[in-house]
Amino acid sequence: MIDGVKLRIHPDAQRRMREHTLLAGRWRSRGEGKAGEQRHAVKWSGWTFTGDATRCWEVRGSFHKVHHGGTNWQDYTFTQFRDTVAALCDAFGLHDAGLTLATLEVGANIIPPIPTAAVLRSIVLHKDATPVPMQKGEGIQIVHAAYRFKIYDKAAQYREHVNGELLRFELKANKMRTLARCKVRTVADLLDPAAWIRLRAFLLAKFDELLIAEPDMPADGLRPGQRDLVANAAVPSYWQELHRRTRSRRRTAYTALVQRIQPNGLQPTLRALIAAKLSEVNGWDICTKGTNATPYSESGTFAPRGQHPAKAPRKGQSGTFAPLAIRGANVPPTVPVPGKVAHPSEVPSEGVRRCLACGRDISDQDPRSRVCSERIHGKAGKACRNKLSNRSLTLRRMKVRGLLLFDERPFVVVATSNPPQHVNSHARPR
Repeated sequence: MIDGVKLRIHPDAQRRMREHTLLAGRWRSRGEGKAGEQRHAVKWSGWTFTGDATRCWEVRGSFHKVHHGGTNWQDYTFTQFRDTVAALCDAFGLHDAGLTLATLEVGANIIPPIPTAAVLRSIVLHKDATPVPMQKGEGIQIVHAAYRFKIYDKAAQYREHVNGELLRFELKANKMRTLARCKVRTVADLLDPAAWIRLRAFLLAKFDELLIAEPDMPADGLRPGQRDLVANAAVPSYWQELHRRTRSRRRTAYTALVQRIQPNGLQPTLRALIAAKLSEVNGWDICTKGTNATPYSESGTFAPRGQHPAKAPRKGQSGTFAPLAIRGANVPPTVPVPGKVAHPSEVPSEGVRRCLACGRDISDQDPRSRVCSERIHGKAGKACRNKLSNRSLTLRRMKVRGLLLFDERPFVVVATSNPPQHVNSHARPR
């Protein structure tokens, strides 16, 4: 799931990193930087370190490629990521909480239901941005100011290792504000399994925003307006020329049309494959039906690798500087069913927000949201909203109209002065 990164090294470690024995004597000049300073760089074990004459402030590379020796066509799991972080931090004496994320790539490799080239031709739009060819490799990218989609043929990149089709779906955050709701600022945050669950939800939500035209969609029996919609679905200019609200309405109509004619079409199939692969690398063992999840048998420490050094204990005070780590199985929460009452196992863990009506994970929605979004989950989201609204209305009505359980008059204190300014119009007469 986690691939390329750019990490900012904590200022306290920058000078020490510049003089580290693994890097000393290997630095090469890279010319002047934006501020006019002389930049230097060195490569070590798949990582590229950057700095000036006295400091090393940045490290770039791919956790995925470093673990697999320079390739990333294989799966890359949470436990493998944890081991790669440990190797980097142990080699240079770094603290994972002192490595701040400047950029981050998250994605998955899947076997598409149709040839990869056909999938790439079917991707039409994201918001108002159209796909453009990648500079390297066989694929497309959709570029925004803060992030970009990268969807390409991974099998063509590693033809000597991969037989058949392999599609890479990836999103690169160039500005970390894109992942603000995922609560990942440092490498230490990525060591929390809950962060991988939030990144999975974020990636799937971004995939849902893509406009993917259904290939070879039949138009028999459709009205003229529907046939026009099907004929122009794969034409980017058709959508770009529409007003934003009109484009949204027609896209909704096209999605509903595809679901009615081809319910197991390309986009839902790709989404299911990406979701299953992300769950697998997160540590969930998905069964063939894709409905049950069981954890890997391997246990792991989920606490950060270390803590910032605390102050020394006062005289006569005992203290320990070893971080407390709790070992446990990487157990994912039970996936709730929309519209059903949440099971106790679906109680949200720390850092995960869930719908108050059905228990679904809504960490990727607006922080103020309390139930599933109708925009994301459709009728199921509307049902959750109505369920919570009806429940609140029932409680208010019971409060106003409900029968008294006992005679309250002996407990009422009659005010002799300063009567209340506001009178409850619904109060029951005594």
